[in-house]
Formats: sequence, C-alpha cells, structure tokens
Amino acid sequence: MTSNRSFRLILAGGLVALVAACGGGSAQGPVSGSDSKPAAAEATPRPTDVPMAEENAAPGTRLNACEIVTAEEIASATGAADVADGELQAAPTVLDEARTECTYEGDFGRIIVDLTPTDGANLYDAAVGAYDGAELYDGIGDGAFWSDKNNRAFFWKGSVNVMLTIFLNDADPSATAEELGTLAIGKV
Repeated sequence: MTSNRSFRLILAGGLVALVAACGGGSAQGPVSGSDSKPAAAEATPRPTDVPMAEENAAPGTRLNACEIVTAEEIASATGAADVADGELQAAPTVLDEARTECTYEGDFGRIIVDLTPTDGANLYDAAVGAYDGAELYDGIGDGAFWSDKNNRAFFWKGSVNVMLTIFLNDADPSATAEELGTLAIGKV
C-alpha cells in the first residue's frame, strides 16, 4: 500500500468516525408537511464539473447524487404520492472532490443521498468499522449495511459509495434504504 493510499485511508477512517460521533451532518428528524420545495437539480454542478482528487482517479459513475437515487424511486419506495426533485449540491471532500449530495423532503420525511464516486471503497471500509451494530445487507454490490442508530445505510461497488440518511414518517427506513440502495448500485 502506498503512503498516499495509507494516508487517505486514515483520513477516511477519521472522517467517518467524526460523522458517526456527531450523528451526521445537518440531517434532522422526520419532516411533516414541509411547505418549501427543493431547488431544481439542473442549476447545480454535476460531479464531472468538480475537479478530481487525483489526476489519475476516475469516478466509477458519471451520475450525480440526484441521478443515482431519483425522486420517482423515492416515491415508489416510500409510497409517497409525489416527491419533488431533490436539491443537488456539489460536496467535495479531501478524499473525493467529485462527491455530491442530494436532499429530498416531503410528506414522507427526509432522505439525503451522498454519492462518493471515486474513493468509495475507502469510505465504506472506514464506515463499516465506525458504526457499532451495523446490520449487513446480503447480495448488494460489493458490500452494504444499515445503522439503525444513525438512520444511515452504506452501499459500495468498486470505487462508488452511496450513503443514504433516512428519516421517514410512516415507513421502515432500513427496508426503504435497502430498496433504494439496490437500485442505486444497479446503476453503477
């Protein structure tokens, strides 16, 4: 393992441990009857518009977070009558400058999709060790698990990691995460 790869793995572990300890970023609990509509995804840069962390690093997908899990897929998985387009943000990190985040909100609750297209394997490896009580999903990509404590699921295939943070008003978040993660990893 090169020293650069070791350094990145250590950074990934620290980042995941920090996120796990804090319970995530700005995610909040269930939303009931949100009046605000998310902004359209077209106005936000796609991951290909964001510089890569390394010159030779190639993303495992050219999709962004709002494309890897769509509003229609969320409506189907949650049983919601209508889900507005998600709010897409470029969310580069030290480990993956091509990372994007998409937030969906509505009567169903809130779902945040984090897509790490270039360094997802390191993120997944670090996350598996950082989340106590992780429940593994079988047969999805190269690995997948759910953390009930954090309402968060990780799905990994190749260099791609999809993290779903799910707060639902009327559905099982683990089952919803499994359905959405399976669809997302199927696009990689």
